[in-house]
Amino acid sequence: MLKRTAAALKVYDQLLARDVSDTILEEQRKAVAIAFSKESPNSEERCLELIYPGPPIPGPGRGLSFVRQMVEMSKTSDMRWNDRLVQYARVRGYKDPAKLLDDDQKAMLEFRFWIQRKWQEWYTHIGVGALSIEKQRFYQDHEKFDLWLSRERS
Repeated sequence: MLKRTAAALKVYDQLLARDVSDTILEEQRKAVAIAFSKESPNSEERCLELIYPGPPIPGPGRGLSFVRQMVEMSKTSDMRWNDRLVQYARVRGYKDPAKLLDDDQKAMLEFRFWIQRKWQEWYTHIGVGALSIEKQRFYQDHEKFDLWLSRERS
């Protein structure tokens, strides 16, 4: 569980609710990065790149930063693995994603880059890979993408 990071995000949310200056919010963002770097295999510099705390949002979801998603997911005992992370682990020879994360502390960052690469391969596969990233996203079809992704061999 990411206790320090969760506490730092809570302070950030409180400051945001009080409408404090951007300087204070930036200092707290750095505090979140420091806390996350101590509870993850990432450098403080890398954590700063991943953190865009945003307003408080209940539970994990689309609008959340990577770090807030990790914090929210760490709070639930009945967490269900993201199907794409399960596929990522399977392709690397793991039946259980938890085992992958235990063995490879860089796995979450690697997963993030892997899934971005897979989307690019998908766009190329459907013939829109030459378009700009903004235009490619008009062709997102999560169901077809997940079906295509599930066919990848380990």
